[in-house]
Amino acid sequence: MKNLFYIALFTINAMQLLNAQNFWEQINNGITNNYIYSLAINSSGHVFAGSDGEGVFLSTNNGNNWSKVNTGLTSTNIRSFAINSNGHIFCGTSNGKVFRSTDKGSNWTQINSGLTTTYSIGSFAINSSGHVFAGSMGDGIYLSTDNGNNWAQINTGLSIAVSKDIRTLAINSSGHIFAGTFGNGVYRSTDNGNNWTKTNLSKTEIRFIAINSSDHILVGANRGGLHRSTDNGDSWTQVGLANITVSSLAINSSGHIFAGTFGDGVYRSTDNGSSWTLLNSGLTNADILPLAINSSGYIFAGTMGGGVFRSVASTVTSVEEINKEIPSSFILEQNYPNPFNPSTNIEFSVPSGRDLAKSGRIADFGFVSLKVYDILGREVATLVNENLKAGTYNYNFDASKLSSGVYFYQLKSDNFIETKKMILLR
Repeated sequence: MKNLFYIALFTINAMQLLNAQNFWEQINNGITNNYIYSLAINSSGHVFAGSDGEGVFLSTNNGNNWSKVNTGLTSTNIRSFAINSNGHIFCGTSNGKVFRSTDKGSNWTQINSGLTTTYSIGSFAINSSGHVFAGSMGDGIYLSTDNGNNWAQINTGLSIAVSKDIRTLAINSSGHIFAGTFGNGVYRSTDNGNNWTKTNLSKTEIRFIAINSSDHILVGANRGGLHRSTDNGDSWTQVGLANITVSSLAINSSGHIFAGTFGDGVYRSTDNGSSWTLLNSGLTNADILPLAINSSGYIFAGTMGGGVFRSVASTVTSVEEINKEIPSSFILEQNYPNPFNPSTNIEFSVPSGRDLAKSGRIADFGFVSLKVYDILGREVATLVNENLKAGTYNYNFDASKLSSGVYFYQLKSDNFIETKKMILLR
């Protein structure tokens, strides 16, 4: 058994040196058009991907397989999605049409009464009253108060043509609506879209707006990086990714921000945008269009030519900080209990990056991975794969899906790597 242990350690280290675990995997089984302009995920976890020419693809198994769901669609260049509290799905197309499905995408009905635009419907937003806002790339904003049956144009304050090129819409917890234009910055409405006022954001070509749980507004700009407002859009601060085109944003349940860029792949921030980490391992196409995160924390990325990618592991971990005292070094404890069935606790410590300045690390956050391998060196679980601040953490590992046997868990961060053995005994 001792020899097997060393063989497994050698296999694990060789695998990590030669072929480090990717963050992303491509999931295109059934997708026949690799230009994905929109993504949406419903409450059942079903994933909808809007393509450029072949309509809507649906996956009911987390992206492993896809099927085309176009019954009733008369336009197949899909540009945007939205899903309301009843599970009704709205999709906008490149020629100004809006379709609705009330049966999880099985059938679509065109709903264009009052919607006179021929421009792309590139964005939707739905408020707490169920009112649907649709942004067109040339005719401004339309509103429906009856679930899309009828639409009215609401452009008061969008005074010049360039302000009517709407690329993105978002609504905060107070019901205030923010519209990003491609040429005249960000507009705000505090009266359900009846009137619009321009904010003073210096960047004018806006690609995407997202709002976090604290009502901080995050704006991705064309070749302008990311900007943040903490006062409802009255003032703005650039928070990184300068000179990069941020084409999409997504925020997970831990508040981590993911920025999809055109040409630079995907970045993540775990500190509200103050610092960023590039997450491109396994991503073979860096032209990111939409991003979406499901309830389990898996992130999906649609690309311009590469189809759909999904994170290998959840972006939300169940790792719990149990001690805020700053350790002086990395420590990986022996799991307990051991042997175990079916769960065990893994405790580890992360020092401050500033304590490791001589090794070249000076950040207060460090990227940490905690992974589990079988005796042949094959990865069977990713437990932690994110930036963590200094402290001591515990992860409760549920191995109920694994068979009895010897496994190895490995903590890795920068120049540190340590592996320990554990036994699952049923």
